[in-house]
Amino acid sequence: MRTFRALMVLAAAATALLIGAGFGGIASAEVADGPAKRDIERHLGRKAARVVEGPVFYGDFNGDGRRDAVAFIYAETGGNSTSLDVLLFTGGPDGFRFFRKAEGVFGEGPRNVAIRPGAIDVTVTTLGPNDARCCPTLEKNLTIEISGVRRGRR
Repeated sequence: MRTFRALMVLAAAATALLIGAGFGGIASAEVADGPAKRDIERHLGRKAARVVEGPVFYGDFNGDGRRDAVAFIYAETGGNSTSLDVLLFTGGPDGFRFFRKAEGVFGEGPRNVAIRPGAIDVTVTTLGPNDARCCPTLEKNLTIEISGVRRGRR
C-alpha cells in the first residue's frame, strides 16, 4: 500500500511539473523578469496573455553604449502550436523602446546568446531531417544581423 501511495505522489508531482513546463497546458505565461519586462509586455498588448515563454537577453546591439533587450516570445497560436517572435528593444534613460522584429529566426531554447553592435549570435534547437515536429534535436547557430546601427561605441 505504501508503494502504491508513493507512486501516486510521484505521478502527481510529475504531472504538475509537466503542466508547469508547458506540456498539457499553459501555466504562468509571462515574459521573463528583468528590466525590460514592463516595456515588452506593454508592446505585446493583448498578445501578452498568450505568451508561453519569453526569455529576454541583454546587451548592446545598437552600439550606443546602453543595454538593449532581445526577447524570444513564444506565443500560443491554437491547438498545440506556438509562434516565435524575436523582438528587439533599444535601451534608453526612460526604459526600453521597440526597435524591430527580427525575421527568419526559427527554433526553440535560445542559448549561448552573444550581443554586439550590429549582430546577435544565438544557438537554438530546430528540427533535424528525421525529427518529429514534437521533438527537435538539431542544434543550430544563428546570427541576427542588425543594419543601420553604429558598430563602435561613442
